[in-house]
Amino acid sequence: MRRVYTVYYMRQLRRVLAVEVFAFTFFAFMLISRISVSHIIENMPRFSDIPALFRFLTAAFFNTEFVVQVVFVGVAVASFLLLKDIIKIYPKETTVAV
Repeated sequence: MRRVYTVYYMRQLRRVLAVEVFAFTFFAFMLISRISVSHIIENMPRFSDIPALFRFLTAAFFNTEFVVQVVFVGVAVASFLLLKDIIKIYPKETTVAV
């Protein structure tokens, strides 16, 4: 009976996972089509200067159009949900004491 429940829940999870992958792909495509990644990378400070990088990224986020901000938040939420389900599918390895 456990096998039946496992198969049932995996099928349910696969549907949810497909929707999350679609949402992530949609939002990521919208974000890439609305911003110029090459210009952002060109204007970005070095990664070693963390405070300047943080200021740059927050200023870039808050000084964009509202649509870009909403799409960015959509990418972040879809990424979080997708990562959560991937972690649920692949649980941590457990060691057995012999």
